[in-house]
Parts: sequence; C-alpha cells; structure tokens
Amino acid sequence: MSLKKAFFKYLIRILKDYPIHLHAMSELLRINLRFKFCDF
Repeated sequence: MSLKKAFFKYLIRILKDYPIHLHAMSELLRINLRFKFCDF
C-alpha cells in the first residue's frame, strides 16, 4: 500500500515538473501506434 502511494507521489511530481516531456512521450507513443496499425 505504501509502495503504491510512493509511486503515485512520484507520478504526480513528474506530471507537475515535466509536462512537456510527458507530452512528447505520449506523441511518440501515438505515432508508434499509428505505424503499427498501418502495417496491418
């Protein structure tokens, strides 16, 4: 339980400190998914 809390605290800190980085990562994932779907 405490491990989960620590993980969420870490996640929230990342969300607050690195929104641009997270946005870039989500964009990369979206592009990856698009290419995967195009292959089928």
